[in-house]
Formats: sequence, structure tokens, C-alpha cells
Amino acid sequence: GLKEEGNLAFKRAQVLRRTTAGKQYLNDAKACYIQALTLLGGERADERALALACALHCNLAAVFLQEVPPKWQEAKAAADIALSVEPQNVKALYRRAQAVLEDGREGLVETALRAALADLDAAAAAEPANAQVAQEASRIRRRIDALEAARRVPPPEEVIARVPVALRDRGGDCLAEHGYVWGQTEAAVHLFVPARGARISRASLVTVEIRPRSLRLALPATVQREGTWEVAGDLHRLVRPDDCSWQLDE
Repeated sequence: GLKEEGNLAFKRAQVLRRTTAGKQYLNDAKACYIQALTLLGGERADERALALACALHCNLAAVFLQEVPPKWQEAKAAADIALSVEPQNVKALYRRAQAVLEDGREGLVETALRAALADLDAAAAAEPANAQVAQEASRIRRRIDALEAARRVPPPEEVIARVPVALRDRGGDCLAEHGYVWGQTEAAVHLFVPARGARISRASLVTVEIRPRSLRLALPATVQREGTWEVAGDLHRLVRPDDCSWQLDE
């Protein structure tokens, strides 16, 4: 039948990928699947017809993924239809994930990665021995984990632990009471104030006022904290503001 003809043409297209003959075989496969679906549209929607429609749309998704350039939206739409008939179809789940991932390109939004992972996890649950699905799910999970790690804001104690001990020497730990730790050398005093609740991406978001007799540092509001958070007070000795500096470190 047309489905079998399409499958044969698709296999030949895979063997001859990125060649003129391969492109023609891929077009032949697509034509067979579309013609088969057209004929199927005139039949009664019984169990056999629905199963065939699912398989044909799943195969069409594979064709769209193989085209140069790939047709991601068309592949996803075909897989969507297949899954509306058979929600646990492993091939359709995997191909929809491939379509959403767009060949794993960098810069995909996290929602796309999570949608693809949901399909891959569903496919793995339906077919645990499928190594291809498991490998792709693991790869996408690592990408999501990396995004979450980059978003993670370490607690103040962890931030301070990264500051070299030499810079905290001859100082004091006022983290719990006032939100900072300080240290001093013969030539300078260092003050370390960890950001709280969110990463600060730009120095312009921080307010620092250094005066001869006082210091004020204000951090922006975050989702976890309404309003600014600040450290302010008088200095033990007079300072020259022009000799003072501050910086925002990762």
C-alpha cells in the first residue's frame, strides 16, 4: 500500500541523505503518506483507520525532520495529530521532542526544553529499554540543570566562603547581625556584602555612597524581598572618598 511505499522511499532517503536522489526519495515518501491520509479521510473512523492515521502522521513528522532545512513546526503539528490518537506513541513523542528542540540548537527558551523533556520522559516510561530516548532525555536534563544552576543564588555564608581568607584577616564576621564581613591589611579595609535573594546583573542596580565619615550600600528589591536592603553607618575613621572603590563580583 501507500504507507509501505512511503516507508521504502523514506529508508532510501535516509541512506542517501543530502543527495539529490535522497531528496527525491524524501519527497516521494511525503507524497505517499499525504495521499494515504487523503484516502483515509473518506473511510469510517474505526480502530484500524485511527491506528493508520497515527502511523502516517508519525511518519510525516519524520519526513519533515529530515528535510533540508528541517520543517520544525510541520513536524510538531504532525506529531501532535499522531499523539491525539495515541498519546503514548513513543515515536511520535520522540519526534515531537526533536521538533521542539530544533536539532538541539543553543538559545532555546527553557519552556521548550522542558516541553521536550516531558515528551522524552513519557516515551521513556512507555519504552524503558529505548536507549536513544534515554540518551536524549539525559542530555536535555543536563541542559536544564545547567540553567537552574546558573539561576541559583547561593546563601550569604557560601558567598563569603569564596572570599580569600587573607582579605578577611584582622576583621570581623557581622554577617548574621548586619549582613557583611570585613577584613583589613596595612593599607586597606575590605567590606564584603553578599547579594541576597537574586543575582545582581549590573553594577548600576547597586547604590554605594562613600562619604568621609559614613558609608551606605543599598541592594535592589528581589522577588523574595520587598524594598531595598542596605548597610549604612558611620565609619570609625575619616576616609577620602576618592581613594575608595567598590566592585560587583560574580
